[in-house]
Amino acid sequence: MNKTISTYWLYVKQDIKSQLKYPLDFSIQLIIWTIYTIIPYLGLNILFYRFGQIGEWSLYHVGILYSIIGLSYDFSRMIGRAYDDFHKLMRRGDLDIFLSRPQSLTIQIMGSQFFLRRLAGIINYIVIFYISLRRIDFINIQNPMILICCYIVIILATIFIFLGLLIIYAATCIFTIKKNSFSDIFIDTIAQISYLPNEYMNSVMKYLLLSIVPLSITTYYPVKSLFFGTNISQVYLQVFFALIVGIMFFLLSQIIFRFALRYYKSCGN
Repeated sequence: MNKTISTYWLYVKQDIKSQLKYPLDFSIQLIIWTIYTIIPYLGLNILFYRFGQIGEWSLYHVGILYSIIGLSYDFSRMIGRAYDDFHKLMRRGDLDIFLSRPQSLTIQIMGSQFFLRRLAGIINYIVIFYISLRRIDFINIQNPMILICCYIVIILATIFIFLGLLIIYAATCIFTIKKNSFSDIFIDTIAQISYLPNEYMNSVMKYLLLSIVPLSITTYYPVKSLFFGTNISQVYLQVFFALIVGIMFFLLSQIIFRFALRYYKSCGN
């Protein structure tokens, strides 16, 4: 286990060093990512300034959902960048090299690319989360450490979901060879709408986020129970169940990827 972790960090350090060779370019990209993550939240501020509150949801309630989804999405993109660029790994022949090495394929793929500039978005989401958290009164959990632990579990579960989606996208690339719209359209759209309260979505989106991509189970329902739930045992159960669902979805994506890998044919590089 220690050897696997050290191998992963060795790959990541090499990739980070290569990204920091051009500090000006890296700084500009950090600024761009900062602006990119702030704009949707500014839109939420304008919406809630106009309407005040939507049902029982205030700006800060939605801000918590927005920051959890955004943080999880950016973190998964940061560590799972190679799955997002999996078509390039195949066409360059990097996947052939990974398969020939006596090391974990997952570690090699994830370690080959580390999207460091996503760190700007992660910091923004943490700030939004902190500001929103300070403005909300929680009626069921008074201990702040327990509350933070619950949110950490929810974030971990959501990261597993987004990582799973990236891995499933990589599996589709094995058949298409080229980049397809699953990542650019489907995953991005899911991330952009899943922070909205479910009761204001149509039935199709509710079904999608509950039964196909279970972000409602890992994020919406446990967060809602933390906001408005009165049964503390039920709150803890939903948070724990969210983590189980996130891990199961991630493992399912690994099974799909391994199945697709059977049909992989070398590009001949």
